[in-house]
Amino acid sequence: MQITKENFVKIINALIAQIKRDMEIATLLDGVVRDGDNRSLVFSTPLIGETIKALDKNDIISWWFWDGPQHGERAEDYRIFEKNGDTTIIRDAGELYDYMQKE
Repeated sequence: MQITKENFVKIINALIAQIKRDMEIATLLDGVVRDGDNRSLVFSTPLIGETIKALDKNDIISWWFWDGPQHGERAEDYRIFEKNGDTTIIRDAGELYDYMQKE
């Protein structure tokens, strides 16, 4: 599937906004349904995961959202070490798109 950088950035930014909203909802629900244990409620819109899967190439989007830099918020902590010795930092959706294009 080919997607323009402009559309990719719009989609990724919309997903980031929804993730933040889902976190707000989870926090509110956690305050209502918590029963004394230390577990936190997780609330996630299914469309987020499905969209990431549809766009993902080599699991880089999943890593960027969930495992690594948390959609750019902690980008400086998660450098990609290239085979040639260079490092790459992906701070935003545009940089994510560019990185995926060179893969």
